[in-house]
Amino acid sequence: MTNEEFIDHIALHTLLESLRKVTHPMSLADANRLAYLSYATGKAMLEKKQKLLKEVADLKARESTDLVQLNLTLRTLYAIMGDDIYTIAQLTQCTDSHLLRIPNFGRKALNEVKDRLSAKGLKLKEKSA
Repeated sequence: MTNEEFIDHIALHTLLESLRKVTHPMSLADANRLAYLSYATGKAMLEKKQKLLKEVADLKARESTDLVQLNLTLRTLYAIMGDDIYTIAQLTQCTDSHLLRIPNFGRKALNEVKDRLSAKGLKLKEKSA
């Protein structure tokens, strides 16, 4: 569905819903205002949809990036990769306790990972209850 089709679809749906609620005869000017408001609603919904899709795409791009992009120290990077974690998405699915069980990975490395993820607007998985 193209953007124009999406706007038209939302506008038509909004217009039909509004017309169902009308209980008195409507002037042509009122009908035109209602049609314009319906179109504006469709356009606003499209803009919101596009913004959300861009945010999701940006987040997926940040998460699927290779761990090297975090600029971790080699010791921390090698420890994480030794646990078969190679992408930021995989790393964000780990909890603190999981990472601390990795050999040669301690509190200092954990704080480094948290800082670098935080700089990208990401964080580690919370401990499940």
